[in-house]
Amino acid sequence: MPIKIHAFCASRTWTDGVKWRDEDYSANFFKKTVKGERVTREYKFPVSGIKIGIGPGNSDVVLGEFARWAVGRLRRIHDRPITLVPIPNSSAVVGNSTPFRTAILAERVAQASNGDVQMLPCLRWAKAMDPSHKGGSRDPYALKAQMRLTGDPKGQIVLFDDVVTTGSHFIAGYNLLRENGYSVRGAIAAVRSLLPEDEQPVVFNIEPFEIRLPEDWFGGISLQDFLSSGN
Repeated sequence: MPIKIHAFCASRTWTDGVKWRDEDYSANFFKKTVKGERVTREYKFPVSGIKIGIGPGNSDVVLGEFARWAVGRLRRIHDRPITLVPIPNSSAVVGNSTPFRTAILAERVAQASNGDVQMLPCLRWAKAMDPSHKGGSRDPYALKAQMRLTGDPKGQIVLFDDVVTTGSHFIAGYNLLRENGYSVRGAIAAVRSLLPEDEQPVVFNIEPFEIRLPEDWFGGISLQDFLSSGN
């Protein structure tokens, strides 16, 4: 049983042997904006179907457009109420009440939903983690071992992250919630960060994709067999 992930756009992570198009640069700059990194040049971004120039002075526009897209996608695929559970950033540890960036972005989606979506930052790390893009673990087993559940999400639970690459953080969060008796309906992200072997073209409003759980999450059997056993 795979986890279905909806992402607003896909962004390449490599340059070797590939001629970047305007869409590639736009997706890459959008990823920087989502992660709170500085964008030093203008790029074209689709807003309500029209490409407009986005630069350091109006980067907030893209976050609003993403929030509107996310609300529309969530309303179309899930019953209400919907609770977004953000994947914690590397510094979001147990006991630290400072809002982390993924939670702030998820809250923006909730605020754009007129009450259909709420956000609950109930996942935290037991200790500060190294970011994945700086060499931190992408092993879902290791990530789950350090992840803690600190709240009680209600309604249709959907995991949320700013950028998804291998899906290991989603897998860790999914299994932690399930082990505590919760049902996770799916996941949503702003950007799918592509690896060279991925076949997904770089476009906006990409089709949902799936990640499969490791076979041994459930005692060495597949999730389908685990569910069939009545556990």
